[in-house]
Amino acid sequence: QGGSIVRIDAGGTESDFRAADNRARLVGAKVDADRRRLWVCAQGVDDTDNRVWVYDLNTAQLELEFLLGALATNGSCNDLALDSNGVAYVTDPENPFLYRLDPATETGSVLATDPLFNDITGAGLGLNGIAVTPDESALIVAKFAPASLLRVDLPAADSVAVVALSGAALPSPDGIVF
Repeated sequence: QGGSIVRIDAGGTESDFRAADNRARLVGAKVDADRRRLWVCAQGVDDTDNRVWVYDLNTAQLELEFLLGALATNGSCNDLALDSNGVAYVTDPENPFLYRLDPATETGSVLATDPLFNDITGAGLGLNGIAVTPDESALIVAKFAPASLLRVDLPAADSVAVVALSGAALPSPDGIVF
């Protein structure tokens, strides 16, 4: 509520990790347990100043901030996935971009753009959930409309392809995991 993050310990006790400030909607988060970090997608309440925050899990202090608007005009964030090196891959539901954020160098970039990423609705219903394959050779990205899964080769994103599925029609996918 209002951009707050609540921590719940093993005993069920709740405490504020990040107090509400009403400047951002928090829409996607991942824990990097190895590095004791919490990654959070934050959308500005007026759809500007979209960013990814990286918090220290032990102290709740903000360690890094990646401004997506500096990487692409009107850059936004919906979900993210982390590889074994702690690099984040971020989906943009409004624009045809995937971002790569490297905390070691504190740099971000547009990893890939492709016509398959386009939001055909114009309502911010493009790229959604994302996961790194177990062998880290690709990203699997959920696209909300039209409902589909996309495979993006790593490390250079030099190939983007629709994942062929059989059976019933895929409902609009959201978060995904392996």
